[in-house]
Amino acid sequence: MAYFSNGTEGMVLDEQCSECNLQNTAPCPVLFVQMTYNYKQLKKGNELLQEAMNCLVDEDGNCKMKPEIDKLFDYQYGEVQDSVRKALDAM
Repeated sequence: MAYFSNGTEGMVLDEQCSECNLQNTAPCPVLFVQMTYNYKQLKKGNELLQEAMNCLVDEDGNCKMKPEIDKLFDYQYGEVQDSVRKALDAM
């Protein structure tokens, strides 16, 4: 996971978070982990923590989960949209 020594360095992630579908529906687990373990990942002996965190945010600060979350919401929205379309067609 990207290590942010200050708030400015996390601007890439902040921008992605502002566009995320989870923003208004639930607290973001990726952002929670990044904020909680940002400094702890650097301590000696926490190499596995750092490796696990790299699955969430890459070294450039890009959220690796956002594309998957977007796909999930697009899929769910698409199903709802199809259901409404079928109901309207049946009228």
